Amino acid sequence: MPNPENNPSPKQNPSDAPLDTREALIKLIALAQGIDHGQNAGLEATGMLREEIGALHGLLAHLIEILTPAQPENEGPSLRELISLMIQQQREMARLLKELVTAARRIETHLGTATTPPAVQKAQ
Repeated sequence: MPNPENNPSPKQNPSDAPLDTREALIKLIALAQGIDHGQNAGLEATGMLREEIGALHGLLAHLIEILTPAQPENEGPSLRELISLMIQQQREMARLLKELVTAARRIETHLGTATTPPAVQKAQ
């Protein structure tokens, strides 16, 4: 006759269930604490990165002030104003180019022409 004490039973004792639940809860709490510490470290790193970016921005602004001499008002626009004007002109040129492409597509659609270039005839 088999001895029931030697064969492990797949069923657990009812008194073991609360112990397993407590252990699972303790593991879950430890995991949540680990996640919380990780998030706090991430927030600290983000804050430090923001501070470093702010400091770098300040240093770059100071470097630009050093490298570009002060101009009297009668010498014309500053470098900053010229760059701003150039950017505005580039934006306007890009907008006009988009309008030109749209108009060309409408003309092609209206005429029913293919978008491929015409074939080049060979000279005889």
